Amino acid sequence: AGRFTQTARGKTLIRNITAYSMSSEENRKFIIDEDLNLLEVHKDGAVVLENAPVMKIFDWPLKIGKSWKTSGVRTVKGQPDFNFDLDVKVEQHGLIDTQLGPLEVYYLKAQGSYGGAIAQEIWYSPKLRAPARMVYYFSEGSTTFEIAQHVKAANSALQKGTSTGDQRRTEMKLKECQEMVAKE
Repeated sequence: AGRFTQTARGKTLIRNITAYSMSSEENRKFIIDEDLNLLEVHKDGAVVLENAPVMKIFDWPLKIGKSWKTSGVRTVKGQPDFNFDLDVKVEQHGLIDTQLGPLEVYYLKAQGSYGGAIAQEIWYSPKLRAPARMVYYFSEGSTTFEIAQHVKAANSALQKGTSTGDQRRTEMKLKECQEMVAKE
């Protein structure tokens, strides 16, 4: 029920961490670290979400069977802070069908607690250097994001670590789901 687009805007330093600014609709800016983990979300110039330390969903290199734990505090403007405590594991490697055609992906599963979500699944595409699909599970159902478009320049800010403006854009299609997405 809609689209979600992120565009790489440049490199910055947040809390002594090298990070990248990804803009999206609704005047939102996502600040991710060099490993693609979310540090902060800004809206209209103000921080509205902060993970301290970073919520480590990705731990490179990805290999089947690799697992790690990530924990900390998430601060969301206007809401009480809450702890996040997740166990993340690389479960599979293979192909999935997407609107862009078949993509080679690593399938990651994060389980534990953070906010209302009780589990998260991510299909990461090495070719795109971005998630091809993400599913967040809540007690009342799930929300799925799937890749709809991906554009990157040869000198992408996220690939080369340089601030060159609009270098990469990833568009995710948001759809509501009530059942598990089949894993390939």
